[in-house]
Amino acid sequence: MGRVLDLIPGAPSRPLDLAEALSIDMNLAWKICNLVTASDPFAGLQKLPGDLAVQIFLKAAARKGVDPAALLRVERSLVDYQRLMVDHAGNRPALDSLLGHLASAGVVRASLTARRNAFRAVSALVGVQAQAQVLTYMFTPSADAGDSPDPLHTRASIIRGYVGLRRLRPDLSWIIGIGRRIDASGDGSSARTSQPIDPESAARHGGVPILSDGGNARNWMDASVLRSVSADGSIVDRVQGGPIGRQGELTFFMGETITPALPPVVDRRQDCLRLIASAHTPSEALVLDLLFHRRLPPLGPCELSLYTTLGGATLGIADPGEFISLALCESIEQRGSGLGGLRLEESPEYLRTIELVCKRSSINPDDLEAFRVRVKHPPVPCSAMIQRRMLW
Repeated sequence: MGRVLDLIPGAPSRPLDLAEALSIDMNLAWKICNLVTASDPFAGLQKLPGDLAVQIFLKAAARKGVDPAALLRVERSLVDYQRLMVDHAGNRPALDSLLGHLASAGVVRASLTARRNAFRAVSALVGVQAQAQVLTYMFTPSADAGDSPDPLHTRASIIRGYVGLRRLRPDLSWIIGIGRRIDASGDGSSARTSQPIDPESAARHGGVPILSDGGNARNWMDASVLRSVSADGSIVDRVQGGPIGRQGELTFFMGETITPALPPVVDRRQDCLRLIASAHTPSEALVLDLLFHRRLPPLGPCELSLYTTLGGATLGIADPGEFISLALCESIEQRGSGLGGLRLEESPEYLRTIELVCKRSSINPDDLEAFRVRVKHPPVPCSAMIQRRMLW
C-alpha cells in the first residue's frame, strides 16, 4: 500500500493530502497513512481499513493512473491477510486483539480503549457504576511506639470507599466490601487487631465502618446497608436496592485500623509488603493512595503491577506469578510530603476525610510521604498491587 501511495501523482503522505488527491473520506485516508508509516507492523495492521474501504482506495488510485501491478499486489496481500485471520484468529476483532498483544507500540492506547469499552458494557449489564473507587493505606507508628522504628509498634489506617456510586436498576444489591475479621480471640494465628476509625458511626451502621465526617450523608442514610459475618470471620458489606441514577448517587468512605501493620521478622520467602486494591465494581477510575510515615522501619522502592483476577482466586493469598498480568497504562506518582498532593478531582470530601483521619489518630500530615496510582477504567475484576521490600 505504501508503493501505491508513492505512485499517486504528488505522492501524498499526509491524510489531508491523500484525501484531496483521491477524493476519499478523511478517516480512510488517516487509516492508510498510519498503516504505511507504522514502525511496528503488528500495531500498523490494527489500522487496516475494512475490505470495502480498501477497494474504495484502490479504485480511486486506479483512476489516478497508478500501475495496475501495484494495485494487484495489494489485492493479493489482502487475500493472504484474510487467510492469516481465518487460520490464527477466526475473525477480525480476535485478530486485532492478537496483534495488539504482539505489538511493541500502541499497547497503552489499545488497552485504554478496551478498558473504556468494557466499563460501558459491564456497567450496562450489571446495572451499577461509579465515578471512582478509592483505597488509601496509611502506615504510621502506633500510639505506644518509641523513638526507634519498630515493626511491632506500627499501625495501618485503611480508608476505602466510592465516589458517585450509581445503581441503574432498583432491585440491585451490590457488594461494597469483602474482608475478614481480625482479632486476637477470633483468629489464633494472628495477634493483629482491627478497629473502626469511627466506632460510633460503625455502631449506627450495623458494624460497617462508615466515616461519618465524609461523603454524602443523606444518600448514605437513605441506603439500606447490610453487613454479614460468617463463622470463619469472613465479612461482606452490601448496599441494598434504593434510588437509582444520579438522584440515588452515593459517595462514602469507610475506615479501619490494623495493628501491628508490619511483621516483626521478615520471611525471606515473602519479604515484600504487598498493598492491593481490588476492583469489582465498574468504575471510571481506581485510585490507590499510599502514605508512609518517616519513622517507619526501612522499606524499598515502590513497584507497581496490575493483574486480572478472573477465575476467582484472590491475589493477596496467592503467588502473583500465578496470575495473568495486564498492560500497565499508569505509573506510581510521588506526591511529596503531606496531604496537599492527594486532592481528588471527583470528590472534595475525600481530602477532608483523610485530614480528619489524621486528626483523629494524632498524625502530623507533614510526616507522611504520599504516593498515588490512578487506574483508568479498571478491567473488573482486577487487582492493582504495589510492593515494597521490607529491609529489617
